[in-house]
Amino acid sequence: MTDTARARRTADVDSVLDVLSDDYACRILARLEDGPMGAADLAEACDMSRATAYRRLDRLEEVGFVTTEMTYDADGHHRKQFHLALDELQLEVGPHGVDGSVSLAESAD
Repeated sequence: MTDTARARRTADVDSVLDVLSDDYACRILARLEDGPMGAADLAEACDMSRATAYRRLDRLEEVGFVTTEMTYDADGHHRKQFHLALDELQLEVGPHGVDGSVSLAESAD
């Protein structure tokens, strides 16, 4: 993907580092690399409770790492599908630690 095909934005460094320090959130990110999944499927695949999965998905969505899409079954049921939105993460480290911005590069769809 070329730089012209990317949309760049920034996120709060502390929030991003907090999310990345969470093992459950990292497991979810790794699973979403294989494609979109629902929360119940993610909870099972990542060996965590649904409540834990939903809490982590909320945090991941807040920092822009995941997006959601509502899907509808033929029988009228609907549920959220979670998609990995993070394509690239760049941290700027200065002489006093991580003091720059976090740039999230997402696919421009």
